Parts: sequence; structure tokens; C-alpha cells
Amino acid sequence: MKSLPLERKVLTVSARDYCKSKGKKLKDYQMVGVHYIGNSVREIPNYFFDEVPNAEVVVKYHPPTDNGSNGNLNKKVIFASGTALIPKKKK
Repeated sequence: MKSLPLERKVLTVSARDYCKSKGKKLKDYQMVGVHYIGNSVREIPNYFFDEVPNAEVVVKYHPPTDNGSNGNLNKKVIFASGTALIPKKKK
């Protein structure tokens, strides 16, 4: 597994709170929903940034939920989601 760059973050805070903490406005970003369905919690951050490589951060992260194995331990599925913030190009 490749390591996540330190400048890339997955946070539970809202987009508005993130922007406020950075002294930016929400309108400075395009927002894209990111969703993970898989079987490894460790894959989630890299998956989000592979899906939206130009994202500055993923906010409003909803930690993984497990649908259970339905009696088959080899078929465990994990769901996670968040909102990727992509900086808009300045005009």
C-alpha cells in the first residue's frame, strides 16, 4: 500500500468549517462526493484521492460502516463516503 501524502487529509469536519480554518470561502472550491465500497479500511484514503486526484482535502467523512458478512467471512464489505474539495482555478 502506498502511503498517503501528508498534505492530503480525510477529515470529519464540514466543508464550511474547513474553509473557515483555512481563511477561504466555500465558493473557492468545487465539491465532489466520494464513495468507497470495498473490504479494507486502509485503502479508503488512497482510494478517495485516486478518484479525485486534484482534491485538496476530503471533508464530511463518514467512517466505514460494515454490512456484515451475511454468514460468509470472505465477503465482508465496507462502505465509506466524504466530500472532496477541489480548488477552483482563479480567473
